[in-house]
Amino acid sequence: MITKVASTLGLLTHDALTDDYIHPLVDEAARRLPPEVKIERDFRRWRATQLSLQHEVLPKEQWVKYEDDVPYLAPYLEEVEKEWLEKANWKQRHGF
Repeated sequence: MITKVASTLGLLTHDALTDDYIHPLVDEAARRLPPEVKIERDFRRWRATQLSLQHEVLPKEQWVKYEDDVPYLAPYLEEVEKEWLEKANWKQRHGF
């Protein structure tokens, strides 16, 4: 669920998920995004950082509405989690 602060910065809920070495699942899911979705995500995150540094928010008409907050990473997170679980099960069955 999107927070009020994230909404005022133009972020979707999944934009706040960190894709770095601490969260390899999110990193892999973000890597699999279609290029246009990745560009949009990167832009929203960059813009939110800029706004935050300037202690500003977007004009109210640009805030993210609850109904517009799409969990766009969900199918990729599920896919990666399923693959990693299958891989772990395979390794366990084969003694790796």
